[in-house]
Amino acid sequence: MAVYDRVLRDLDKVSRDINKVLGEIVGIENRLSEQIRNAIDKREYSDLAGLAAVSQKVHEAIDQIRQHVGASTKAPAPAPAPRRAAKGRKAKAKVAAPAAPTAPEEPKESKRRRQASKRGYPKFSRQGDNLVKTEWNNVKNAEQRHRVSFATVSQLVGAVNDNGGEMFRKNLLQGVTTADGKKLPMHQLYIVLGWLLSSKAIAKKGRGDYHPDYTKLTPMALRQNFEGLKDA
Repeated sequence: MAVYDRVLRDLDKVSRDINKVLGEIVGIENRLSEQIRNAIDKREYSDLAGLAAVSQKVHEAIDQIRQHVGASTKAPAPAPAPRRAAKGRKAKAKVAAPAAPTAPEEPKESKRRRQASKRGYPKFSRQGDNLVKTEWNNVKNAEQRHRVSFATVSQLVGAVNDNGGEMFRKNLLQGVTTADGKKLPMHQLYIVLGWLLSSKAIAKKGRGDYHPDYTKLTPMALRQNFEGLKDA
């Protein structure tokens, strides 16, 4: 350890010497900066180029000393004490196997929707003269049913037939009123659109845009399709 202590003392002396030299160089840089300011105040611009060049070199020298002074004055780590060789067979180091990447857990809501779709929801059936839509309620975790009269279905399909275009928008049906002059509830409109989509009577072509198959929208075809539904 005597050698190690001597090295520490020598490094300490070197560090003090370097810091002393560094302080002197910094003093030179400060004096150069003062001369540059005086030259600017006196408008002696012919001296500025030379002073600036010398000041730049001094500044670079200071940066280089500061970068290396820390590394050059670090004490060397003491040599580790020799270790006795282990008797017998060396134990093999156990290397932990890398953990297998785990797939991110699917959100519960998404999982429920996927499970519901596997059950075949929504389902359409009829109850008397009403179209029934059965869907899965993720909140209640149970089925729920919605109904709309076949007369309302015929009324909405009639609006599509009257339009007669290759495409129609959902807002075409939003203006339809019930027999007593009331505005048709939106959930009933979606029941009808959903059934027409599932029976291929219409096809969705965009957000709120539908392409009708008029051969399946005639009164006779519509009634036959409705009568073919299972009883709810």
